[in-house]
This record gives sequence, structure tokens and C-alpha cells, in this order.
Amino acid sequence: MNESVSEQPLEREVAAFIGIDWADQKHDVVLSSAGNPAKAEHQVIKSEINALNDWIAQMHERFSAKGKVLVCLEQSRGVGWVRYCGQGELLVIES
Repeated sequence: MNESVSEQPLEREVAAFIGIDWADQKHDVVLSSAGNPAKAEHQVIKSEINALNDWIAQMHERFSAKGKVLVCLEQSRGVGWVRYCGQGELLVIES
């Protein structure tokens, strides 16, 4: 059975771009929505599991209906971030 192009599911669009500088005491975050990339937000996440989980939940609530969130993570050591992002909306690029 041949499906036409219009019947095939489309790839979800990118809703936001996030850069994270991972550190021992806190994690600095720069967030830019795809709708307004010139306006960047700076956030700080405490280096605590509950703070990280709360932040991920906030990103999920804010962007999941709009599309994917691309995350660039700078870390020399730390947790396996991919396990925290199993929701499917956060795509992690480690550097």
C-alpha cells in the first residue's frame, strides 16, 4: 500500500533551543524559543535532583505541545543527562 506524502506523519518542529553549562553548584541555562530567537532567557538551576526534575517538567509543560526542544549540554563530568530527558521532547546534544 502506497501512502501519499500528505498521509505520512510529519516530523515535529523545533520549539526551543537550550544551552546548559553544567557545574557542581548550579547550572546556567540560556533558552531561546524558535518563535522569538533574538530574545534569550537566562535561568539558573540548582545542582539538586529535585530542581532539575522541576525544570524539566516546566520545559515539558511550556514546549511539549509546540514541538521539540534541542538542548546543548556542556559538561566534563556529571549525570547521564539522556536518562532525564526520556519524555521525547528534549533532544540532548552533549559537547
